[in-house]
Amino acid sequence: MNGIVQAQSGFPFTVLLASSTANNGRSTRPNVVAGVSPYVPDGERSAARWINPAAFSLLAPFTTGNAGVNNLIGPGMSQVDCSILKNAALRENWKLQFRGEFFNVLNHVNFGTPNSSLGSSGFGTITTQATTPLQIQFGLKLLF
Repeated sequence: MNGIVQAQSGFPFTVLLASSTANNGRSTRPNVVAGVSPYVPDGERSAARWINPAAFSLLAPFTTGNAGVNNLIGPGMSQVDCSILKNAALRENWKLQFRGEFFNVLNHVNFGTPNSSLGSSGFGTITTQATTPLQIQFGLKLLF
């Protein structure tokens, strides 16, 4: 038997405005509202609501915002993979190996990075998964 346990914190990301107000051809960061948490409270946080839109404000034309780069952290990830293998002797120097490999054994949902485009209809929501659901594969290997 073999096993791998992977656990990591979320990836940093930057909130950007859906349309550039600075007229510089680049994405623009919004202003941060002082005293307001950019995250939805833990008990209310879900894939449908990850970022608090009240923590950011839109800009006046031809200005840039004060929000930092990579100032928010996305959801963390955890996954358990394992494999089971059995060797069988066929001849003196030949072996047949049967393998069963199981990825994301616990079938844990790992959310992707939230939509960080302020002003878009899906701002603050998560619509992707960082990893695949449970996957199982079997294989035979001839060792000689």
